[in-house]
Amino acid sequence: MNKKKIVLFADGFVGEKLVRFLLKDFKDQILLIITYEDNQISKMAKNANIRTFAFCDNDHLINNLPKKFDLGFLLWWPKIIKKETLSLSKEGFYNLHPSLLPFSKGKHPNFWTIRKEEPYGVSLHKVREKIDTGEIIAQKSIPIYWEDNGGTLYKKSERECINLFKKTFPKILINKITKTIKNSGGSFHLEKEMFLESEIDLEKSYKAKDLFNLLRARTFKGKPSCWFSFKKSKYEVRIKIDKVKN
Repeated sequence: MNKKKIVLFADGFVGEKLVRFLLKDFKDQILLIITYEDNQISKMAKNANIRTFAFCDNDHLINNLPKKFDLGFLLWWPKIIKKETLSLSKEGFYNLHPSLLPFSKGKHPNFWTIRKEEPYGVSLHKVREKIDTGEIIAQKSIPIYWEDNGGTLYKKSERECINLFKKTFPKILINKITKTIKNSGGSFHLEKEMFLESEIDLEKSYKAKDLFNLLRARTFKGKPSCWFSFKKSKYEVRIKIDKVKN
């Protein structure tokens, strides 16, 4: 049986960990690794003698992709894949998304799942033209506790995305994915929505739970937080919640 040829789009911590995994056990099936910039992932590709380049724009991408390959994988990839690119893969593209689809399609699911009190988890799904709408082939739920915030959920989703992909990828290669989950309904959010949601109005009344959820959803070490204005000054505010031991 001919081994399937794959193209990887990889970025970030998750992309690096999964490229390392794939190079160890599936190196001879990787045609190309595309990165968002020259980084540790592209360095690993070059050391493994696998063709690699950094994304520039969609025209550059199309001109440098193989004309046909079997499978494409988006491993923490930050850009939308256009129709022209999707059409080059014989068996389609698969994407890792850090939410329990169909909830929190789009950007910042670690924020919105707390803000809207939606179920959380990670999903591996087929890629369609519309963002995060392809059929779901595997999922893992992640429980949320009051001690969690946007940052802790992000870290949990990184870990579970890696685990989910490692378990599911070999099944994709041998066409063992027979059951898919319909990916309709749920919720969708654009990049700008989280920033618009993050201002605290000092004259507004909030339910305590809603305010706590908003504050902890935007609490992420090293990242901007919720904020408010007072006497022409801007203030950032974060929250820490600890469970009291009995």
